[in-house]
Amino acid sequence: MTNIISSFRTKKNAPKVLVSLLILALIVYFSISYYALYKIVHPKPKPLMVSPVEISQQYEDISFKSQKGNIKISGWLFRANSSDKQSFSANKPSFSSNKQSLASEKTIILVSGSDQNRIDPGYGTVNVAKDLLKKGYNVLIFDFRGRGNSDYAIHTIGYFEKYDLAAAYDYLVDRGYNPHKIGILSISLGAGATIFALPLIPDVGGVVIDSPYSDVHTLITRELPSRSGLPKQFSWGISFWAKVLYKVSFDDMVPKNVIATYPDKKFLFIYGTKDNLFPIDDTIDLLKVSPKSELWLVPEAGHVKGYQTNPQAYINKVTTYFEEQLR
Repeated sequence: MTNIISSFRTKKNAPKVLVSLLILALIVYFSISYYALYKIVHPKPKPLMVSPVEISQQYEDISFKSQKGNIKISGWLFRANSSDKQSFSANKPSFSSNKQSLASEKTIILVSGSDQNRIDPGYGTVNVAKDLLKKGYNVLIFDFRGRGNSDYAIHTIGYFEKYDLAAAYDYLVDRGYNPHKIGILSISLGAGATIFALPLIPDVGGVVIDSPYSDVHTLITRELPSRSGLPKQFSWGISFWAKVLYKVSFDDMVPKNVIATYPDKKFLFIYGTKDNLFPIDDTIDLLKVSPKSELWLVPEAGHVKGYQTNPQAYINKVTTYFEEQLR
């Protein structure tokens, strides 16, 4: 009789035990997801180790406020025309009397990738900037929020960083640069931020997108195991916490959806045939929704290694595109 009663009680309590285990599993799942997200959005800032004179003596330290939040963004502005030395006196230039000449100049904003400040040695930012200056382009490079000399803020894989890039563009326009003669050369996750910024900078002249991704959901699912050791199933929990805690919606971070809204705009996509981080399918996804755009495949190049693999061909390809678009 005792065994029967005990068995009955066990069966009766089984649902409670299962519910308790389920609640415990959910607590563990969301706790781990929160910790993983925290590590993603709070990377350790990398100090700026490069001097601007390594690129050119004709530079200016600049700063401006991001379009989102009271965040100071720091950068350098390089002028291709050395005859304008007087414009850089004491790093406090006055362009008010020079607006007419500035209106005809072409300027490229270089946008770095993930976990990097304004200088990405793996990409070759210093030499890319030098080569663009030699070709007659002004160059602006800057630190996204939370990196280099910019104010600290969380890293959101482009969601809020797009406002930093838009502010860099606005800074040039406010200084008298022709918006149609401003181009953007972006790489990796910085390419995603650039795509997200397009609605904020509709008059930008041309955009080069090197080694991009097409959907943040697949990016997180793909990158999570290697970056955190967690299985891809935790990507949903990370997405949940991102929206609840930081107001970052992964559903709004799908580059291919943004690109699709610009069917008449020509982008230049670049992809290295030996990229082992982002599959070529991501670039193809973008190309499919952008019928007027061009894809340049760089043989033997890894992720964002197109310039390092073939510097002359890379600069020629990029500047040919900008000459066509920045008019």
